[in-house]
Amino acid sequence: MPRRRRSRALHRSVTFRLALVFATLVGINVYVLFYSSGSLRMVAEAAHAHEVAAIRGPALYTVATPEPLRASDGTLREREGLGAALRREGLAVADADGVLRSLRPLLDFKTDLHARPRYTIQRTTSGRLMAFVLRAGGQIYAVHRAPDGKLLAGKGSPSRNPAR
Repeated sequence: MPRRRRSRALHRSVTFRLALVFATLVGINVYVLFYSSGSLRMVAEAAHAHEVAAIRGPALYTVATPEPLRASDGTLREREGLGAALRREGLAVADADGVLRSLRPLLDFKTDLHARPRYTIQRTTSGRLMAFVLRAGGQIYAVHRAPDGKLLAGKGSPSRNPAR
């Protein structure tokens, strides 16, 4: 049975429709990215402000919370991952996962965590994580809970105070 050949007019109409759909999608994307309230510039500015606030953030040892905080210090053991250390400290799985996810963009867990890094965990008496500070490789990585409940991370250099 021979195949039917489509006419050139049919091919042109299909091509025209496809081009029309493509042009519509491009127009929508241009509008959303450059002219709407969520334009790239505004999103980038908000992300930068959020990042600066996370780094400067509230002081880790003066987190405003109705419950008193208790701090515990620790050191990663030989060949122990950060997640395993957080679970060993009794942190809730959701909090440990949140700490790891917030630190992932700031450090490489395989190469930056060597020479038994030290950490400090601050949590409420009910066990909710409020702050986590990791001192590794000459850097300080800090995670704190924002008022909206999200965990925010920042990276900085150690202070000149030799107390810690």
